[in-house]
Amino acid sequence: MVDDSAILKLITMKIYILFIIPIIVAYSCTKDKKLNVFSLSQDKQLGGQLDHEIRTNKAEYPLLDSATNPDVYKYLYQMRDDILSSNEIFHRDDFNWRVTVINKNVLNAFAAPGGKIYVYTGLLKFVKSGAELAGILAHEITHADRRHSTDQMTKVYGFQMVLNVILGSDTTGLVKTMARNMASGAASLAWSRDNESEADSMAVEFLWSIKNRKAYQINALSNFFKRMDSLGLGTTSTTIAWLQDHPLDATRISSVDGHWKRLGSPVGNLFSNEYFTVIARLPKY
Repeated sequence: MVDDSAILKLITMKIYILFIIPIIVAYSCTKDKKLNVFSLSQDKQLGGQLDHEIRTNKAEYPLLDSATNPDVYKYLYQMRDDILSSNEIFHRDDFNWRVTVINKNVLNAFAAPGGKIYVYTGLLKFVKSGAELAGILAHEITHADRRHSTDQMTKVYGFQMVLNVILGSDTTGLVKTMARNMASGAASLAWSRDNESEADSMAVEFLWSIKNRKAYQINALSNFFKRMDSLGLGTTSTTIAWLQDHPLDATRISSVDGHWKRLGSPVGNLFSNEYFTVIARLPKY
């Protein structure tokens, strides 16, 4: 008698070998060798859809107008360009890197797939130097460049994406659903400890690699962490938006400073004066 279940298992295994494994291999050929079933174009599609969700929800995301605040955006875009000049960036030319300011008294910044970075004015007013902000911006750029959003989504939606590809289904609807879910959930996935560790480490590395272009104090990110901790903000992750997506603990401070020391404890500039000159032009709430 033929065992139907054995035949079904054999067919399933053949489908897996012939279709699923090649697709996973094709989609997971990332520059950092991580498994990611999303393509770069899907990163950009997801980021674009999320950006649309944000821009059409003005009550939740009141955007700072670039036309009436040109100095603020010029400063942020110059900082973005400085960081993106690092030879450690994987997807500098693959993504459309864009910085958007959300005019809201919220201590947060976040990255969307495909190079979209968002910074709240509440964070800009809390930061004390250009080097601190450069560390934060480099941290968020790492999330996008190392594709942490779709890395996390691979764990949640990976099989569904692969199945859609196998069946020839349009993945647009799924991408839109994921973007809406992200927009309604503080516009970010909760990063894993590995994601956060890599973003902190690469923030230091990015700033070190551009020292001949802009000599930031490369571990200034730890100053930001220490100030949050000294104010007791490190223990209120349920109320501080940045901490919901970027949980803070003592190891992150020691990790940033440790990386700085391994690079020889280089002394750079905080660029505090030029930072406060620009930030003083932000509108009041």
